[in-house]
Amino acid sequence: MLIMNRLQQLAENVLKNSVNLVPGEKVFIDLKGLKGIPLFEAFIEATVKLGGTHFYFLNDISFTNAMLKHASEEQLEEHC
Repeated sequence: MLIMNRLQQLAENVLKNSVNLVPGEKVFIDLKGLKGIPLFEAFIEATVKLGGTHFYFLNDISFTNAMLKHASEEQLEEHC
């Protein structure tokens, strides 16, 4: 619980002081890897609390590996 509170405070500080987020602004949040999910969630929550609209992208190498294992040549070409 203490870690989540700290992550939430960090996210709010970044959005308020570094990004200068104002209500109505759009925020794109990009996460690479699954280990950052708690911070990712904190940024989404803080964005909503501060009146912003969040858009996000979550990617992990395991998703890519699953695609590479089973994709046909045509699917790989489309993906690139």
